[in-house]
Amino acid sequence: MMMKSPLFPLWQPDMQEYSAVCRYLGISPNTHIYEKLLDYLGKVPFRFPAPTGFSLYLAKPRLTLFRIARMDMASKLFFPDHPVRHILNSVIALHECDGQGYAELSTAPAGWAVPVSLFGWGVS
Repeated sequence: MMMKSPLFPLWQPDMQEYSAVCRYLGISPNTHIYEKLLDYLGKVPFRFPAPTGFSLYLAKPRLTLFRIARMDMASKLFFPDHPVRHILNSVIALHECDGQGYAELSTAPAGWAVPVSLFGWGVS
């Protein structure tokens, strides 16, 4: 199993953080996908600038379900190159390429379930 690189701790989640991201997204963690995630995120610091200032401050704490929910919105609005944004987008992309992950991601709420889901995601 591939290990998290000690060189880029802001960019590579450990297995517990990956599991929290998967819980937030409503998908099941997968060891095979986690290895691909670490491989991809190990190369990201060479392509994108490192976070600085307040963005760096927000990147240092461990990812928990509570932090992921808040950082998802904050990174969409204010920090598009933030490591959390890369982690979330990478997990979604890699799970979309997997049969089980795609099935889980394609079960989106519809109709009246949409506002209820949005409210649930907002308070989580």
